[in-house]
Amino acid sequence: MSGAESNAIEAPPAVPRSGYSAEVEMHVLVSGRAVPLAQVGPASLTLRSPERLPTGDATVRVVVDGTRFEMRVAIDAPDQETTEYPARFHTP
Repeated sequence: MSGAESNAIEAPPAVPRSGYSAEVEMHVLVSGRAVPLAQVGPASLTLRSPERLPTGDATVRVVVDGTRFEMRVAIDAPDQETTEYPARFHTP
């Protein structure tokens, strides 16, 4: 270049990657249905989309890379369609 500043933006250095990402699926099993979960908290369940769930016992199923884990939970359902449900996990 003949003394002119370059306007080119340099790309950031590549971020090293491990190449591994766990495959995770989460559902709450209630009333014969498997309802997709977005998040499981210590005292709550967050559904992927609003639904009306019944109050009572259910099962949270989490599958990580093909290995299934299940936990019993009591759902405190509000009387409306929502994504947020208070829940109490049963201890074995």
